Amino acid sequence: MKRGKVVVLLLLFIAITASLVSFTTLRENETITYNMYVNNKSVGAVKYAAKGLALYDNTLKQLSELYPEDVWIGYTK
Repeated sequence: MKRGKVVVLLLLFIAITASLVSFTTLRENETITYNMYVNNKSVGAVKYAAKGLALYDNTLKQLSELYPEDVWIGYTK
């Protein structure tokens, strides 16, 4: 009887571990990308949102340095 409980617990442990490992492996294959748009046109994709924001900030900085007087960069409808 004791041997049967050990076998059942061992099989249960193996099944749970195998399912957790398989789900982790499947999640690693998923890739999320963020599309970047300028004037409603896609100009590329980045893997991390922070990288896209950094590119955006650097571009705005370059534009404001290129045109230092009375530049307004914003969104209008």
